[in-house]
Amino acid sequence: MIKAIESFSPDKGTKLATFAARCIENEILMHLRSLKKTRKDVSLHDPIGTDKERNEITLIDILGTEADDVVDKVQLKIEKSKIYRNLDILNERE
Repeated sequence: MIKAIESFSPDKGTKLATFAARCIENEILMHLRSLKKTRKDVSLHDPIGTDKERNEITLIDILGTEADDVVDKVQLKIEKSKIYRNLDILNERE
């Protein structure tokens, strides 16, 4: 609001309320865009845990395979929780 008031020019034919609303909307949009840029990228090749032999596994390793072949059931629950916690980071296409 202060930025809008400081940059407002009455001789341009716009009302202060209209100008301030646009300024506030632009500030909100810029803030949302900056948040989008700082979101962590997640890859299918990022490590999500280890298997029984302590080998690092990634999401791409477990896609399309039986869960019991990759990790035991307790470990799978841990890995699932990690996946679900990070789903909100992905955009709709990912």
